[in-house]
Amino acid sequence: MSPDTLNNSPNQNSQHPVPEGKKPEPALTGISTAPKGTAESAAFGCMAGKGVFFNIVEKSSTGIVITDQNRIVCFINQKAKQMFADKGQNLTGKIFSYPLKTGEASEIEILDANGRSAIGEMEVVKIIWEKEPAYFVSVRDVSDRKCFESQIEYIARHDLLTHVFNRCYFETQLEQALIRASASKSETALLCLDIDNFRDINNTCGYQAGDQLIVQLAYLLKKFIKAGDILGRLGGDEFLLLMPNTNFALAREKALHIIEEIRAHAFTVSTKTVNITVSVGIAMSPEHGSTAEELLSHTDIALYQAKQEGRNRFSFFLPGEKWDLEVESRVEMVKQIRQALTSDKFVLYAQPIKDLANDKIYRYELLLRMKDEEGKVMLPAHFFTVAEDSGLMPEIDRWVVHQAIEILGRQSSMVENKIQLQFNVSTRSLVMPEFLSFIKNELSAASHVDPS
Repeated sequence: MSPDTLNNSPNQNSQHPVPEGKKPEPALTGISTAPKGTAESAAFGCMAGKGVFFNIVEKSSTGIVITDQNRIVCFINQKAKQMFADKGQNLTGKIFSYPLKTGEASEIEILDANGRSAIGEMEVVKIIWEKEPAYFVSVRDVSDRKCFESQIEYIARHDLLTHVFNRCYFETQLEQALIRASASKSETALLCLDIDNFRDINNTCGYQAGDQLIVQLAYLLKKFIKAGDILGRLGGDEFLLLMPNTNFALAREKALHIIEEIRAHAFTVSTKTVNITVSVGIAMSPEHGSTAEELLSHTDIALYQAKQEGRNRFSFFLPGEKWDLEVESRVEMVKQIRQALTSDKFVLYAQPIKDLANDKIYRYELLLRMKDEEGKVMLPAHFFTVAEDSGLMPEIDRWVVHQAIEILGRQSSMVENKIQLQFNVSTRSLVMPEFLSFIKNELSAASHVDPS
């Protein structure tokens, strides 16, 4: 809020006449507040006189201004003079330009100690000053607090890698957009896209390069959105684009534009130029669903359809039992993997490796398997792809490392005979700095295992 210009006023010391028929108030020493019972009245009531008052407020880190009923400044402390320095050197006798509302705090523009623009929180209470009704104004610099609150709000709403909206906030915006669309009887398009063969890029260039690519893709996608559109990151390399007031033809045109522009764009990751393609799934409201949950599910199916049809293309949601079952199967597999991690349904089989020269076992290779809900053993081919796509491989790798070190700790004969255990971990774990620290901590906790 920008304040009005301060105006000169009549003599600040002019006294207000006592209304006819009203007895003058008894003389008071110092100041007191009204009404009684407030914290301010207690504070002022205990003061012995103006000298004490001036001594306290001049040293205060809070800006303090006292005005009469006409907002004429009667007193202003040093801190307040600094806060309002841009309004003039001496504000005493001038009109205080901000509205004086008691009972609620308001934000105003002030100057900080370095003369820079800042946010002040102003509170006003009624007092008695020089035997007359007056206003006591306190102003605190809350810029740091407001900055911190703004940062917290930003973190709650945004994906910190790409700085687009995160899934949680995006879903909130989607729900609100669908409510508005229902009220106005308009169509809404939801697009879901991800990078084709993104796992190959991670495996060949590393996961840091994959993150660089995701950041650059997000920057490029921001150029495609129009006013009213909302861009969010679902997770991994998946992005969501919400387009209110959009029909089938416009959604199709947007998907084609995104696919063509990304295919023609040269991305730079780890000093290498990389060309990528994306697939796009589209669901329309109200035709394909009227709730956020329905549209998100159906865009996921549509994206899967585009992948199955050859990638580097878009697909509108096509209802059908076949697609529903395939997506449901992927969701169920993620659920089983998570349960296996928490319920010890992963199993390690030790395959011996012999030295042909002396026919002695010198190493075991650990082979990972997973039990389904019925206890049947599943080969990695059944769950590794889903684990990679859902970002669960690092958790599986940690489980394997922990179990391998525990085996060595229990089997003292293996340690004595220097028999080694061998197992595979994913590329994603190998490029994570914290993975090495995890292994070191596990070995430190196992006192009977030689780290070498």
